[in-house]
Amino acid sequence: MSSRSLPFLPLYTLPLLLVLGGCGRPAAKPITSTPEPPSEAVTGAVPEDPEPFGWAGSAVVSAEEPPLEGGPSPAAAALIAESEEEFARGVEAYRNEKFRKAMRRFDSAVHRLLHAPESIRGEPAVSAALQEIVDSIHVLELEAYNGHGEHVGASSDELKNIEAFLSPADAERQRRLVEEALPQVFSDLPIVVNDKVLALIEVYQTRLKDQYQGGIRRSGRYMKMMRRILAEEGVPQDLVYMVQVESMFKDRAYSRAHAKGLWQFIASTGRSYGLRRNYWIDERADPVKATRAAARHMRDLHELFGDWYLAMAAYNAGPGKVKRAIRRTGSRDFWRLSRSRYLRRETRNYIPAIIASILIMKDPERYGFKAEYDPEWRYETAEVDSATELRVIGECAGVSAKEMGSYNLELRRRMTPPDSGVYEIKLPPGTRDRFAKAFGELPRDKRLTYTRHRVRKGETLSTIARRYNTNVRALQKTNNIRNRHRISVGQVLTVPLGPAGEIHAVRDARSTSRNRYQRGQRIIHRVRRGQTLYGIARRYRTSVRAIQRWNSLGSSTLLHPGRRLVVYYRTTKSRPSQVQVAKSSTPRRAPPSGAGSTVVHRVRRGETLWSIARRYRTSVKKICRWNGISASAVLMPGTTLSIYTQ
Repeated sequence: MSSRSLPFLPLYTLPLLLVLGGCGRPAAKPITSTPEPPSEAVTGAVPEDPEPFGWAGSAVVSAEEPPLEGGPSPAAAALIAESEEEFARGVEAYRNEKFRKAMRRFDSAVHRLLHAPESIRGEPAVSAALQEIVDSIHVLELEAYNGHGEHVGASSDELKNIEAFLSPADAERQRRLVEEALPQVFSDLPIVVNDKVLALIEVYQTRLKDQYQGGIRRSGRYMKMMRRILAEEGVPQDLVYMVQVESMFKDRAYSRAHAKGLWQFIASTGRSYGLRRNYWIDERADPVKATRAAARHMRDLHELFGDWYLAMAAYNAGPGKVKRAIRRTGSRDFWRLSRSRYLRRETRNYIPAIIASILIMKDPERYGFKAEYDPEWRYETAEVDSATELRVIGECAGVSAKEMGSYNLELRRRMTPPDSGVYEIKLPPGTRDRFAKAFGELPRDKRLTYTRHRVRKGETLSTIARRYNTNVRALQKTNNIRNRHRISVGQVLTVPLGPAGEIHAVRDARSTSRNRYQRGQRIIHRVRRGQTLYGIARRYRTSVRAIQRWNSLGSSTLLHPGRRLVVYYRTTKSRPSQVQVAKSSTPRRAPPSGAGSTVVHRVRRGETLWSIARRYRTSVKKICRWNGISASAVLMPGTTLSIYTQ
């Protein structure tokens, strides 16, 4: 993440006040618990070869990504700042539960970047800002749908703000508390207790007690599953306490750095370990897949550094940062590195936070917390062989769409991916048989009422709605589009199919207007905002070329709202007999008495009688009288008209 960062989506913030040391006091002698089995020490210089993994780590790791080359231009920087300001206003409205206002702000933020001038639209900084805002808005949409707003925000976000210490008396009291419990604490990670760890325990016991208690409670849902996977991957099971520091076991956590899920993977690191992320799915939010990816990531880091503290620090900061710190200090001891300026504050605080969590969560009541836990997360799986909505799956299983969403957090569009073939869905315990029976009897055309459409050049919501037999209002509601005319080429829309249009809105009465006309009937169509020749031609069952011919329009002529077009219903090749066409051989009448000079005007593509009359400061009626044509005549390019001036 560059020095410019998007506003956090702070439905609430979680300020952590961790400890940096004894403020000049001599450090107390560490208390050390020998782990079983002991970790192997690896000596020798850290290799300088390019890093073989897609390193990025956890919530703060994206700060290690290189800045965009050259940085944004001044115009792009100003545009990005405007867009981020609009987004921040949207977040503020969202906090105050003014959801319509929030979506207007979000639309405005995205629109500014999508419709940037061509000179800056292609700059990497603009594309990156757009992706960041879209991802952030998606999190809010998911949160609103699932009704778990309190589950957004990563606990590791504020590690860089930590700077606290204990008084000597408080440090000694806390030390005695830990020393009494330490002989009974078994951990497969090394445990070092110093002033930093003691001060953090104090903070968790006091200022952050309620938030931390929530993490303890939520850990009951995922702890057993995570320990099993960590053991299968051959890494210490107590790495599970990293999750308390990363997300406090909030499965919908999303950080400032756009890290997601319990383990706070950013997109690039998740992709390196097989976590898919596309329009339909984000497996960083899948508790099982993300845990396995985190275990493999930590195993690779330990192989690189040979020390679990350094491996965890690299998970937070990125291995490159840790390697540089080792190279510049000449030390492979994390505590010595943490006293240098080569590790950032959030990384220096990361390991003490994990050690404190191991001590507290292994014996919460000793430290003043309640040993109360959510029920263990259990689920059954079933296969879905075609794209299907969670709502439909829930109906087959006898549960709500909201509950299905809580079991399948990786699904971003409330449906299984259409491009995945057979997809394994998670179901609440005891529902698989009921689901299998009901789903097997369900016709395929009843499984999905939505599809995906990428906007192409010249398309409008009206033309897209007609293509899928739905209506504009349904498209607007499904995609949170306030202004029906603000869609962009390349934008991906979720389109309700069949009955979905009836669910979301009543079909547009105008869609049946075509039945009121007879073949060849002359229609004066007034152009509405956002309409195209293609849409108008489809409405009246004619062709774009015919409309251009009847109205002397060029292929590049812009349609302005309010313009009137002559259209002949279900007529394309030949002109109806009632169409009068002004030709170059149109007979001229004698000039009016008292007329001044005569101008012979050759009609150009796109001109109309009204525009010609305005040019010569006369009237349409006079031009028609002078040239023997009617006001409804179609002007063909090349036609000559006589204009008499005073």
